Amino acid sequence: VGGGLASIDVVKVLMLETTRARLAERGIDVPMIELEVKGIPKILASRGLRFEELGLEGCMLFYRRRVEDMPLVELPEDASPERLEKVRKARGRVLEKAMEKYLFRFEACAAPDALIVEDGRLAGLRFRRTRIEGSRVVPTDETFERRGSCVISSIGSIPEPIPGIETKGELFAFTDWDTGRLAAYPIVFGVGNVVTGKGNIVASRKHAAQVTQEAIEAFLGLRDGHAGEEAVLDPTRAEARERAEAVADRLEARPPLPPERVAALLERVHARQREVGYGGDLRAWLEKVTPADLQ
Repeated sequence: VGGGLASIDVVKVLMLETTRARLAERGIDVPMIELEVKGIPKILASRGLRFEELGLEGCMLFYRRRVEDMPLVELPEDASPERLEKVRKARGRVLEKAMEKYLFRFEACAAPDALIVEDGRLAGLRFRRTRIEGSRVVPTDETFERRGSCVISSIGSIPEPIPGIETKGELFAFTDWDTGRLAAYPIVFGVGNVVTGKGNIVASRKHAAQVTQEAIEAFLGLRDGHAGEEAVLDPTRAEARERAEAVADRLEARPPLPPERVAALLERVHARQREVGYGGDLRAWLEKVTPADLQ
């Protein structure tokens, strides 16, 4: 149950793993990377097999909106109606190619409505058919059931709780959702999908760049009546010196972190490095954790 890029990854993994398991039962060992790169139909064809012969039903992805609403391709800002239409069609092509390569199925305009529980175990879901009115998802009176041995539901971009950072519901308590400014730490900002709620890496990078630029300009005092980068490159030495002195004054006025807090932060870094087996040599660590069959 989902609709974003992560849900495509989930159904892809389910199809790859179940297919590999059934091939292994026939004495056929296929590396994960090879199966992912070439796709399930090509691998089966090379072994003289069809998917139906594996005895797998395959997984179904349910989405409460339409195919063209899936955030598989980011909608550009200020795009023309023609451009928006092209992006929506591109979303459909992305889904279609994924389905052809990994053989999962898809059903649109279906929202989870209730659990199907039998003998104390989850046996499936009851779905409610939806329709789209503008940007709104409107539930209808039509319901239907789908049963399966496994149900996986997308939870979106929900941050992991961090001690000392206030939350509001499942999300961090931001005083400004544009910049990701945290309520408890006014000079600490969240960036990317923890603020935007979008898993798309392009959207996250764009938001991070925007927040970083605004934070730097505000800290250096370049936002009132100045043009940001142009002010930094002002050829007038006197004005540049004045600004540099103002920055130095701001830095000197801010108390440094106590040694024990610095030590605690460094220990957290070292603890995480030990946890993942990082010994200080990046190249050696990458060689250690890189899968042998990575192409």
